[in-house]
Amino acid sequence: KKVYQVLVNAYPDEYRSWFNLAETHVELGENQEALACFEKSAPLAEYIPEIKARLAHYNIKTNHTIS
Repeated sequence: KKVYQVLVNAYPDEYRSWFNLAETHVELGENQEALACFEKSAPLAEYIPEIKARLAHYNIKTNHTIS
């Protein structure tokens, strides 16, 4: 988790770091943090449909409104 936090601080426009940090938060059960990171990664990766699909899946799984 700390590695990804360092990466998002160093490269805030890199979707992979946000996405990986989100997945780490999911694994740790940190739902609000995961959602925030997924929402950061999605607009940075508009050309990668898998990112938006994962955000939608996460929102459905956790009953969050899709952003």
